[in-house]
Amino acid sequence: MSNKAGRQLGSNFSDIFTGCRVSWTTEENTDILNGEVNSADCVEDCQSACINNASCDGVDWDLNPGVQGSRRCLLSGPWSGGKRPGQAAGITHYNLIRNYCTGKNCTSWHKLQYRYLNFS
Repeated sequence: MSNKAGRQLGSNFSDIFTGCRVSWTTEENTDILNGEVNSADCVEDCQSACINNASCDGVDWDLNPGVQGSRRCLLSGPWSGGKRPGQAAGITHYNLIRNYCTGKNCTSWHKLQYRYLNFS
């Protein structure tokens, strides 16, 4: 396996990521203002888009009738506004918790991406 710069990754590459996880907490009828629209068409893809964005700390998933599919997923992060708990009927906010690797010499997933994969 090689990174974007074409450098070969060591055989222990997969071991580095063992134990690295993310988790989610949910808040029903809650949204974050000024979310960044993402074209994900299911909540799992929406969450994946957030995980792959080092600045993202959550997503809003809007199931209200009439919402266009491309506007169901909104990513939140430092660009976002305030949270509206209990004020957004039909929207579930998912808070991303980036867990640290257990028993490994690493920090968090997004820092590992830069260090080992040279992602931009």
